[in-house]
Amino acid sequence: MIVSKRKRSRVACEPCRERKRKCVGGNPCETCVSWDYECHFDGQKEKRHALEKEPDRSKLDDERREQQSLDDAERDRDTVIRRVEANCSAAFVNCCYGFIDRERFFKRLKVRWQTPSEPEIFDAILTGVAALGSLFSQRIATTIESQLIAKARSILDAHHLTEPPSLDLLTAWTLRTVYLRITDSPYATWIASSTLMHLIEVSELYSTLQSAMLQRDQHVGDDDDIRRRLVGVVRHLNVWTSYDLGLPRVPYQEKDLPVHDLRDPSNYTAEILSLLPASVGLDPGKPTDGNNLISSLSELLKSSHTQPPSTMAQSNIVLCVLRRIYAQAVDLSPAMVDKVLALFRKALNCAQELVRDCSPWHQVVNVPFQIVCFLLVMDTRSSLSLLPDALDTLNLVASFYKTDTMKDTCNAARLLVRLQQQRREDDVTIFNDALKACREVQIDAAAPLTANGADRGWFGAFFADLSTQQMGEFEQAIVPGMLDGPTLLGGYDNRVLSFAYGPMVPATSFPQSGGPSPAA
Repeated sequence: MIVSKRKRSRVACEPCRERKRKCVGGNPCETCVSWDYECHFDGQKEKRHALEKEPDRSKLDDERREQQSLDDAERDRDTVIRRVEANCSAAFVNCCYGFIDRERFFKRLKVRWQTPSEPEIFDAILTGVAALGSLFSQRIATTIESQLIAKARSILDAHHLTEPPSLDLLTAWTLRTVYLRITDSPYATWIASSTLMHLIEVSELYSTLQSAMLQRDQHVGDDDDIRRRLVGVVRHLNVWTSYDLGLPRVPYQEKDLPVHDLRDPSNYTAEILSLLPASVGLDPGKPTDGNNLISSLSELLKSSHTQPPSTMAQSNIVLCVLRRIYAQAVDLSPAMVDKVLALFRKALNCAQELVRDCSPWHQVVNVPFQIVCFLLVMDTRSSLSLLPDALDTLNLVASFYKTDTMKDTCNAARLLVRLQQQRREDDVTIFNDALKACREVQIDAAAPLTANGADRGWFGAFFADLSTQQMGEFEQAIVPGMLDGPTLLGGYDNRVLSFAYGPMVPATSFPQSGGPSPAA
């Protein structure tokens, strides 16, 4: 006889367990269904169900992590957009080098984030603008900034030209050149700017602008205005980098496009590009006449520059013209010298303003150092009085940007000033020795004093320029033996007056002794 064993559920539900009834399992079980109980199991049962559903929960966790990464990426994109929007226009690109349409740029930026695809040339523009924004928003380079520059360089290097370069390609290369001009060596900038000039030559940009300029009675489109700025900025970078290194610049078309008709009053690109004709005229290979240099300097000093970067560029070209003038030993009028010193003082203030505003314009170091050198060359009281401001400006730049280049620049400037100081001290020693020798010489009273007309004029002007205190010092230090009786303040010796003014001054003009002096 086969005895059937009772089948029991491995786990009974809570209602059956409490009532000690048979539970065959299931959810709900048959007993709870028949008695209308609320069938449920204890925590162990729930744990087993949770283990059974673990694969589904793992899948949910993966989906949650993926969504979290997408949210983080979206936040990163928003951060980049805010950083670019906050810095690229106000700090550098749109204000002084306005070759990017700001509104169109941000529209394309949002579209690019919404439609991710393979890298495009526009991505090099995005990374270039973001890198400049980072450069002008913090003084220490970050890893993100280096990655942005590396990404832009890789996109440009990987691009193969199968047709004339597009405006996006030229813009990306211009951004790269601008960044190199500020952060890298002049040689890297010269190579990049020369490459960019050749890209412009093989593009259709010049022919398009030339046809647009022929139709001056029609409204010039914004695209043509942007292209004109782009060409002007590229030429500006190539010309001045070539001058800095003494290397040849890339020649452009003979009929250069005018750059003075840039129409946007809020954009100061025209101020910088207005210096381009004078810059091209200073080509070292071209002979320069002294009169032409004076005329060029006068025009440069008359030009109006309102923004600090534009003023720095103006000062840079003025310094170049002054070096040519002094090399040819051409004299400057006192009025023009005063204007030059006023421009130097303005440039130093602009350099300090740029450094404090975290705007590392590439001339905040070059121009103050060249001003120090030229003030020493001028070697006048008015020029040397500006030396403290120039050295303070260099020290300020070095305190914000603590690089080896800045350290060497400040040391070189201080060394030049010390050498000039040592030379002056040596000159003072020579003067002191000469004065000591003069005190030991006894002047023969019987020896007549004669002088020609030039000597009389010089000596008369000398006495006219002396103040009352200086006259007293002159009496005590130089001519005590020449006086017979009263001092220079009380009366004049006839021989001195005869030497100074000749027969034009009668001997009876001033009293020999007693009576009031002329000063009285």
